Formats: sequence, structure tokens, C-alpha cells
Amino acid sequence: MRFKNFLIEYLSKVIIPLISILLFPLPLIYKSITYNNKKRVLLVARNSIAAHHMLPIANLLRGISQIDLTVTVDRYPARDFLLRDASDLLKIKSLHIIPSLLCYWDLIIFTNHAYGLSLCFSPTLKKLYINHGLHVGKINTKNGQDGVYGRNKILRPFGTLGKPYYSYMFAASETEAEFAIQQTPQLQGIVSATGYLQADVFVEDAEKLREQYRYILGCGVNDKVLHIISTWGASSLFCTYWEYIEKEIDLLLEQYTLIFSLHPRFDQLTPEKGGTRNQIFEECIQKGIYVNKGPDWEGYVAAADIALSDHSSLALYHLLLNHPLLLVDVDSNQYMPESLFSYVNQVAFSASKDISISKSLKKMTKLTDRHPYTTVQQRMLSHQGKASKLYLENILQFLNLPDQNQKM
Repeated sequence: MRFKNFLIEYLSKVIIPLISILLFPLPLIYKSITYNNKKRVLLVARNSIAAHHMLPIANLLRGISQIDLTVTVDRYPARDFLLRDASDLLKIKSLHIIPSLLCYWDLIIFTNHAYGLSLCFSPTLKKLYINHGLHVGKINTKNGQDGVYGRNKILRPFGTLGKPYYSYMFAASETEAEFAIQQTPQLQGIVSATGYLQADVFVEDAEKLREQYRYILGCGVNDKVLHIISTWGASSLFCTYWEYIEKEIDLLLEQYTLIFSLHPRFDQLTPEKGGTRNQIFEECIQKGIYVNKGPDWEGYVAAADIALSDHSSLALYHLLLNHPLLLVDVDSNQYMPESLFSYVNQVAFSASKDISISKSLKKMTKLTDRHPYTTVQQRMLSHQGKASKLYLENILQFLNLPDQNQKM
């Protein structure tokens, strides 16, 4: 394990910066010897789940005739089936990560932080980061920094001596943009509040999805659906609260249709757990609980009436629909003190291990009828419903293309 950690540290601090320097001029040489009358945009996905997060962006840009879209998978060795999955989902062509490093791109878009070889793209290329979910403020770095805007995530691959890896970053709200600059001051002038496209698409489709998924779940008009959500790690709902849920499972199933969502990377990021993600899901199914196996969480959130969660960003989408949210106790060391989740934790209802879950849910539902999450929503999203327009305006500006609205 020590050797593995040493190797990772050596690669990140020595080899990757060296490759980046060596690749510095190659994209410009490639541009000078090739011709493309369109703007070349590369979408970087780590896996099929990341490609799912890219879908709204690909849908937005695919219809622009002056843009040539390509997707690559941020892994080495890049498995062919991952490239095919990403290409099929996004309906655009794909290219292996290694030749991608040698090509010229007018813009490279990430929804997960660059990792491995995708940290080696030439510093001469423009890069845009759009987070793959609503920003919670979760700490998932060894040095206690924010997992999205922390310095160790941003100032790579050259460390604190370098500039941010990204040329631009989109934040879902003004509050998030201010938080980002507070965490890494070098983001001043790089991060801007544009709203969040995936959230806008979700809210717009929520009513249709609710009807569709409640039919799939076999729910009547008056049936209540409880969505239980767990992220990964030792402080997750599954690791800290699942045993209490299991004690009440029969009663909860009498009162609600139950859906369980467990973070897709639970197996990788949770060293001490009660079985694999698939094993946990199989046990849930046997008990009569519906499970959210794939990346398509939207329909399950829309179908629900109430949610029980930890500090997963998925819980925030329930707040956008004004669903009552009951939070389990989360160690404050797991999220940044001035983050969005810190605020949500103050205004949402808290579950107690001394009070039954069913009683807490009933009490919360009555109170929440008079408690819309307006303030939370404003902190989560600026320009709600306008992200598509703002994304497009900014990206076209980055590409030096005319504004589509002005052309019309």
C-alpha cells in the first residue's frame, strides 16, 4: 500500500507535469498541419456515469453546425466498451485518450475533475469545468479541502506554483461562485454563475417523469413514496443509519413505497461496508424496496413525496421540488463549514436515533407543508430556467462564435 501511494504521488507530482510540458506545443503543431472549418470541442468522461452527466451539454451543443463534438474516456487503458458506451449515449464520435492529447481542441469540457492522462492536456488549450452535480461542499480529499473547489483539485498539475488547470468554471449559483473563490482565490475571473443545466432540465421534466415512474412503481394517487438516499464513505446513511431503517422496514413499507439510491462509487470509496452495492440492492429487492441501480436518478426523485438522506447531492434535487427532506446526522468534518450543505443542515429536519423514523417523517411532513425551501433554492441555483441560454452564450464566446440568439 505504501508503494502504491508513493507511485501515485510520484506520477501526480513528477510524471504528469513532465508529460504536460512535453505536450505543450503539439496541439498547435497539429492545428497548423490540419484543417477544420468547425470549432473542435472535446468532452472528457471518466466512465459511463460521467457520460450521463455530459448528456445535457452534448444535447445543447450537438445542434450547433459550427461545432465538431468528440468524446474521450478519461482512463488508461481506455476500454473500448466505455468509449462505445459514451459515444452511443451522447450520439457523437469518440477518440482514445492518447491521440486526444496530441490533437488541437478549441475547448475541452470536463464534468469530473481531470484525472490521470487528462491532466496532461497542453496548457495552451482552453478547458471548461462544469460540476457533475449540485455542489454540496463535501470534503473528499485527504487534506480536508472541498472536493470541487479545493486548491489541490484546481491547481494541478503544477501544484500551488501553477495556475488553475481550467480556463473557465461554471457555478450553479452566485453563492457557489463566491465559495469557490474563497476556497481557491486564483479562481477569481475564472468561475462564473450560470445556473445548472441538468437541474433545469430535471425541473422542467419532473411532472412528466413523476407520472411515468409512479406508474412503473404501481403507485396510486394517494400513495406516498419515500426516497432513501446514501452517498459513500463511513459517514454515509448506509454506514451510520441503515440498521435503524431495517428495524422499522415493515412499518415503513406499510406507510410508503420505498426507493433506495446508493452512490455508484460506493464499492470503491467505502472500505468498511456490509456487502457490495449489488448485494445490498438484492437484499433490498427481497424486502420489497425498489432500487435505483443505474445513473438515471431523475425519475425516482420526481416520483417521491418525501426523502431521507445524508449529505448526498442527490438530496438537493428534492429541495428543488419542495419535497420534505429528513437528514441523518452527518459528522461536520465531512463537509466545509460555509458550504451549501452546512446551510441545508441548519434549515432541514434532522433524524434522531432516539425517535422512530416513521414518527419523524410524519412530524416533518406536517411542518414542511408550511416551509417551502425558497432560500435554499436561491443558494443552490441562480438564473433558474436560464442555464441553457447562459451555457450557450458563454461557450460560444469561448469559441469565438456568434451568439445564436443574435443570429435569430
